[in-house]
Formats: sequence, structure tokens, C-alpha cells
Amino acid sequence: MTTLTTLKNARSFKLLAAFLASLALSAHAGVPAMPGTAAERSLLREATGYYELEDGRTLKVDIGAHRVAVALDGQPLEQWRAENADMLLSSDGHRRVRLFRDATGSVYRVAYEMDRSR
Repeated sequence: MTTLTTLKNARSFKLLAAFLASLALSAHAGVPAMPGTAAERSLLREATGYYELEDGRTLKVDIGAHRVAVALDGQPLEQWRAENADMLLSSDGHRRVRLFRDATGSVYRVAYEMDRSR
């Protein structure tokens, strides 16, 4: 009877471990990609703020430890991903925000680009 109980407990632990692993993987899958180095992440976080585009629209950039979000003209924030410290990409890959920096690394201008539909 002890062997049966041991096998039952082992199976329960395997199921629990599989469940916890799936939770960890699904939680990580929702996190946008952030560049690898600490310097790039720091530069990105400093880019958080409001920017006026050349056409007069306002772009909001919100970057945290594990998220990149962008909103245009007061729209709700959308999850984006960071290609590198100077480029943000929308989830569909058709929109980009280029960050232009001065010698100190501060963002002085942004460009909002969209792919043209064919």
C-alpha cells in the first residue's frame, strides 16, 4: 500500500510542477521584448513622456521594466515592443517610433512611421 501512495503522490507533484511551469511560460509570453543590456533598458525608460510630432499630433510613450506602450492623440495605450534603444515596433509590425537622441542620450525628437498599404 505504501508503494501505491508514493506513486500517487509523485504523480500529483508532477501535475503540480507541469501546471506551475505552464503558468510561468504563459506569464512570460505576454511580456514585450526588451533589449538585453542594462544600458539599453535604461535609455528606453528615459524615453517615457509626451512628444509632439511634426504634424501636430501628440505621441505618448510609456516604458516600464517589462512593458512598452504607445498612444497617439489621447488614444488608449497599446502594447508595443522595443526593437532596440532607438526603435519601438507595434505588435502588428506595421508602425514604428524612432527615437532621436542628443549627445547625452536624451530623446529630443521622435518620428512616427507607418507602412503604406498596397
